[in-house]
Amino acid sequence: MSHVLSERELTILHALYGLNEERAQLKDVAESLNISPERVRQLRNFAEYKIIRALLVKLRYETNLTMKDKKGM
Repeated sequence: MSHVLSERELTILHALYGLNEERAQLKDVAESLNISPERVRQLRNFAEYKIIRALLVKLRYETNLTMKDKKGM
């Protein structure tokens, strides 16, 4: 997903979901990035949206390929 998300978004998700270490609180991530906890929450939500959108596009593309294969049978 690193091609979908910015470095900042990756940092936020890794910290909040504990992907590299223990889970961090919004306020702790905010302090480390010099932004408000509300901004961290907004960036987290947008990053999650971008991941979902990318997965849906991939799924739609793969479904179209599968449908084309079935039509060619």
